[in-house]
Amino acid sequence: MSNVPTLRISRSVVVALLALVTVAPSAASAVDGRVVRRGACTGPSDWKLDVRREDGARLRVKLEIEGGRSGQDWHVFLSDNGTNVFSGTRTSGSGGYLEVRVRATDRSGPDAIKAAANNIATGESCTGRASL
Repeated sequence: MSNVPTLRISRSVVVALLALVTVAPSAASAVDGRVVRRGACTGPSDWKLDVRREDGARLRVKLEIEGGRSGQDWHVFLSDNGTNVFSGTRTSGSGGYLEVRVRATDRSGPDAIKAAANNIATGESCTGRASL
């Protein structure tokens, strides 16, 4: 009977090690330094937020909005850990496609990127977050 607890502990250790091996690929994608998030806006558009580390000192942040109408102005705001890295107005192109690319200083610690965009004409809004 005294062997049963030891056997359970051994199985627990094996299960924990298998769990670590299974989780390792997802952790590796964060180590690779890239996160992509997608979502729907409040109107017909969808957004995509792509954040990646570049050269150890910078982040490349790219916000794409697709599905609206062309020629419409959007006010766009991007921040990293609450620090503004972009704020401005951009006009959607063909097919309502809008893209904003920013290179920002990679601050120490984890980066919490927030993107917000508002279509000035229609009031449609898009918000997204990505952590790296």
